[in-house]
Amino acid sequence: MIEASLLSQVKTLSVGDRIELLGVVWETLTPEDAPVTDEEKQLLHSRLADFQNNPNDQSPWREVQARMRRSLP
Repeated sequence: MIEASLLSQVKTLSVGDRIELLGVVWETLTPEDAPVTDEEKQLLHSRLADFQNNPNDQSPWREVQARMRRSLP
């Protein structure tokens, strides 16, 4: 658990500094710190198989972004 005093200090940082802090903390993590679960591996394998079996059913990222933006209020 994060100490209240540390959290209070973080809250006083500017948005830019908080984002930078996130990056610094992220860089301290290794793959071993958050291993991929069996369920996540299964999902990745399923999605890869779908892509390989149906390459024309995929959408370019720009199209996905456009659909998402159109669905926003």
